[in-house]
Amino acid sequence: MFILDSYRHKTGAAETCLKALKAAYRWGQDRGFPDNSPVLSVVSPHVGRGGATTWLESDEQKFLSRHGKGTMARRWFFLAKNMAGRIGDTHTIGPRNISLAEHQAYLSWQPQKKGSKPVKVPIMPELAEELDAASVHPDAFLTTKHGKPFASSGGLDNRVRSWIIEAGLFEVITVTDQKTKAVKSEKKATRSQHGLRKLVAIEIANAGGSVYEIMARLSHSDTKTGMVYTAQFERERLAEQGFNRVQKR
Repeated sequence: MFILDSYRHKTGAAETCLKALKAAYRWGQDRGFPDNSPVLSVVSPHVGRGGATTWLESDEQKFLSRHGKGTMARRWFFLAKNMAGRIGDTHTIGPRNISLAEHQAYLSWQPQKKGSKPVKVPIMPELAEELDAASVHPDAFLTTKHGKPFASSGGLDNRVRSWIIEAGLFEVITVTDQKTKAVKSEKKATRSQHGLRKLVAIEIANAGGSVYEIMARLSHSDTKTGMVYTAQFERERLAEQGFNRVQKR
């Protein structure tokens, strides 16, 4: 319980830790030790809230107004939106991931998540413009304040949260220090890279794209996730068609 409590308000991270811990104890239990561990009965503290918040057009405008042309924050935004990928892959993308075919530049990569399919997408004009606006490291498009590629996705994730908070996209939360028990306020980013990923899926669905187009764009290996977005669009389209049928009678 001490490990879970140490995550404080980050209950999603606590849940991930708990899953790993339970998997380790199940592995041990199958081999005779420990038997019926109390760890297996611990309940996750996380309460799902529907996942990452999808970016709105106003959020984009606010972020881009704060982070001007040539900034690393702006480069991240357009790279993340162009990729519609996971942050675990974003920090590794660089010049080597660019290829040319029929006078078009493409961004290609193999997502690290198990079961993901390779992705190849055209480079957006906005991203191309940002890459031309400042120097590019030979190993990665995104670099730290010291001009070096991020050593991990965690490092990039922390930087992204700072950029988002700087743009005013945050909420103030109250947290308690587990050691001193002191209560203090912190700014928590209300948008994320995963929210941009969801935005791209919604845009494809609203444009009439199929679940398979969403799968290809977001490197999904099955139709379940993509259907969440297309089903919503289909319901709206069918409702409109039904309304029109009645009006024409």
